[in-house]
Amino acid sequence: MAKKDINNLGRSMRKFVFRIVIIGISLVIVSNLSNLFMTWLLRSFLNIQNIYLESELELLGTLIIVLIILLIVFIIYYRARKRELNKLTEAIERVASGDYTTKIEYSRRETMSHVYSDFNKMIAELQGVAFLRRDFINNFSHEFKTPVASINGFSSLMLERNLSEKERQTYLEIIREESERLSKLANNTILLTKLTSLDYIYDVEKYDLGEQLRQCAIILSSEWTAKQQTVTGDFAENVMFPGNRELMQQLWINLIGNAVKYTPSHGEISISLKVENMGLGETGEKMAGAARAAGAELGPGAVRAVDAAVAAVSEMDTGRSMAVVTISDNGIGMDEETKKHLFEPYYQADGSHSMSGMGLGLAIVHHIVLLCEGSIDVESNPGEGSTFTVRLPL
Repeated sequence: MAKKDINNLGRSMRKFVFRIVIIGISLVIVSNLSNLFMTWLLRSFLNIQNIYLESELELLGTLIIVLIILLIVFIIYYRARKRELNKLTEAIERVASGDYTTKIEYSRRETMSHVYSDFNKMIAELQGVAFLRRDFINNFSHEFKTPVASINGFSSLMLERNLSEKERQTYLEIIREESERLSKLANNTILLTKLTSLDYIYDVEKYDLGEQLRQCAIILSSEWTAKQQTVTGDFAENVMFPGNRELMQQLWINLIGNAVKYTPSHGEISISLKVENMGLGETGEKMAGAARAAGAELGPGAVRAVDAAVAAVSEMDTGRSMAVVTISDNGIGMDEETKKHLFEPYYQADGSHSMSGMGLGLAIVHHIVLLCEGSIDVESNPGEGSTFTVRLPL
């Protein structure tokens, strides 16, 4: 049994025991109050002298009062549970009709709060699946026409004509490349859809970010060496980043791969990693300067006290450090219009049509960065290369 399931079971058992105790205490109090009420009623109004008859009537009256109160409590409880079940039933009916935006609003005090929570999680997953289907039909079906047409055309040529060995090898190479393109398109579309439906990063572990950047550059070495490009790295040591290794590797390979793709032969690509402390910020520095100026009028001791306080705040703020990864190239660059749509799925600038690509890489990068609660910026001008800067909280 998973740890989460054990915790949920323990929480449910505690709630159950607590309710049993409350019900038991309530019954004791109600019984005593009912007994006192019957005693007062019999002695004040009926004036019964027979002690045995009085005891019997007290017991009977107390029982009747308790039963009436229990009946009222049961009716109230039944109506509350019925409302909760109706809420769940209505939500299920909306989902069955195709409304995957359905979400049940609830409070933790409700008996079925854990059911509502699981229902909302299920709907979030169904919404992701629905988005995957819609996105696959609208975008993937459009993008895959070209490679399918190429595969169909060249395979038909191979069947219909007597080809030389050189022509046959050329056509087979084209078919292989287009098949790889189709496979990559499908994988990237599925990954992007999964990222879009996620609310947080899973399988988080701390690892050396600089080492991962080195490995990604090595993975792409066949591409940049083929173009005789120069790739340099400047990595801060022991930068331990809490994240999903697989997703982050996808992020860096996409960014470095783009730099290689859009940088001409003999070009230069640089990758750097450093750690920035968010510090006091501009406003904080201005306030610290004002405090120092005011302290100067009171003497050197006051200035030292202000400096010590600023240093203490800065030290406390070291937990807000950011890993800053910069990937620069001297490639073709991009204009302002391209930068506006850079992170949109399937977007390709006019200048990129001659190069292989599907416009999904940077959309995937953008979603991963957002899930990490980071940011990504780009500086670029046509003919002057591009610089991507990714900031990630440590």
